[in-house]
Formats: sequence, structure tokens, C-alpha cells
Amino acid sequence: MLRLPAGGHHPASQHYKLPHHPLARYLKRPSFTPYLVTCAQVSGSYDAYVGTGSHTHVGSLGGPPRAHGSGSKAAMTGASSTRILSFSNAHGERLAAKFVDAGSQDIVILCHGYATSKDGFLFPQLAVELASRGRSSLRFDFAGNGESEGAFSFGNYFREVGDLRAAVMFVRDTLNGNVPAIVGHSKGANVVLLYASRFDDVPYVVNIAGRSIMSRGIKERFGEDILLRLDQEGAVAQEVRASGGRRIKYLLTKESVDERMKLDMLAEATKIQAHVLTLHGSSDSVIPVEDAHELAARIPHHTLCVVEGADHNFRQPAVAEQLIQRVVEHLTSVSGL
Repeated sequence: MLRLPAGGHHPASQHYKLPHHPLARYLKRPSFTPYLVTCAQVSGSYDAYVGTGSHTHVGSLGGPPRAHGSGSKAAMTGASSTRILSFSNAHGERLAAKFVDAGSQDIVILCHGYATSKDGFLFPQLAVELASRGRSSLRFDFAGNGESEGAFSFGNYFREVGDLRAAVMFVRDTLNGNVPAIVGHSKGANVVLLYASRFDDVPYVVNIAGRSIMSRGIKERFGEDILLRLDQEGAVAQEVRASGGRRIKYLLTKESVDERMKLDMLAEATKIQAHVLTLHGSSDSVIPVEDAHELAARIPHHTLCVVEGADHNFRQPAVAEQLIQRVVEHLTSVSGL
């Protein structure tokens, strides 16, 4: 059992349309033995992960960055720039994105959760920390979320897998980069796991607080009588508080709830050949930590890290630092990114 040690931009705009494209070349994956990592609390300043200047790093995150491609100065020094981009999904909807360019051809894609955005959760801070190690990243808003086009809806997991596919192809075809890893939080975690089960062309996946049994959490979110109401009415008007405090009104349909309840994540998990790092808070009241153990038991190449005291969104500064440290450590040392 392992324990963790204590411890201004000028945006340019671009738009890309998803072409009809076959699967890109498959990346080789090493073999892994699943093991459990109990994450200890770490010390340090959470402010170190905020902003775009110099950062104080907590713990050892795999040594100095390695330059990729032509050995750019940006990758060697940790300097980076951020560009505002957009690309289209298979439905022709424009998806808003931010590309943090650290001079690396290897680009990590970050996927947000339910009713949030590319700038939600800890993804801006994670992007900064990755860039300080010379690692580039792309984060985007799923259709109907944030600044992207499209209508917000509940469920639609495979449609969001399609959005992620569009992002992967955008990196490869337009940014001329590779996608060695995809990272998702909450609903976004399920999206990256589903992507891995269906496409098998990204060798490393990070699942932060994803769900294993998809029938759980529906009554908790919408009320004990929601399934009966949907059976009787077919759809129920809902309002969700989305990223930035804005409120979105939408129709919760029986079809969308049935889609989620029938989604067998445990069966999908057995198909995943990528190496998966799962991080889950021991105090998560939205998706209990048992879900992480259920996924860990079924994913062939898996590392489980239970973060003691962390809630679903890793709100406490100490556990937020720890999460960022663990992800960056994994992507810089375990994967060799």
C-alpha cells in the first residue's frame, strides 16, 4: 500500500468541424497490476494552484518536465499560453474550448461533470499545474453546457461520448497533437470511462468520482416519486443551477431517465483496456466511495486512490491540492507523459 508524501494570456479564436474520420492509430499500453492507494492529507498553499504565474509545487511530481516533439522552450520551462477555441460535434453544434499550450504535442483532455463547464471543478488549476510541468491540455463544454451550443438535457451519456470523440479528433487533426490521457469528474468521469470502453485509443484514463450503478442518485436528485411521475406524465419540468449560478429550465423525460438506468457501467468497465486511475473521496455524499471499489473490481488495469475526508467536489483546500498532485504525479511518472 502506498501513501502520498506531505507536503496574462492573449487568446486567439479558432473553429474546427468534425470530419468523417476512421479511428486513429492505437497506442501501446503497458501491463499493470491493480492496487489500492490510500491518499494521505498533504500540506501547502491551495493558492499555489490558482492563476497563471509561478507556482509552489507540493511534493515531488515526477521530476522536471520533459520536452516533446521539437523540444520547445515552453515545455522545458513550464511557460504556457491559453487559446480560446471551438470545434463541432457530429450534430454540428459548436463546442467551446480552452487550449493550454505548454509546447507539448501530448495534450490531456479534461471533461467536466453534470451542469457545470470547462472552468468548473478544479480543471483550471489542474491545467495550470500540468502546464507548469510542460504538459498541454484541452478542456471543453459539452453540448448544452457552459458556452457551447445545444440544449441541456439529463442523461445523454453516449451523446457526450460523441462530444469527447470530436475533441479527440480535433486534437489530432487540427492541433496535430496526441491524446495520451483523458480526465473526467463526476458525470464526465463516466463519459471518459465509456469512451475508453468503446474506442480504446487513449491509453490512460483518470476517473474522478464516477458512478458505477446508474440507477442510484435519481430519486435523491429529483424526489422519491419521480419514476412514478415520469411513468404517468412522460416528462417533468425541471430547473438546474448550472455553472456560474445561471439557472436552466429543461424537461426531464422518461426516455432520458430510462437511458441512464439501463446503462451498465460495470459491464462497460470490463471492456476497458486503458489503464485507469480512480480518485474518490471517502466522504462523498453524492456518489458514495463504494462505487469506486465496484469499478476497481472490474477494470482490468486499475489504480484506486481513496482520498480521506474528501467530498464529491474536493472542496477543502488540502484535499484539492492532494487531488491535483495525485493526477499530475500519475500523468508525469506512471504514464511517462
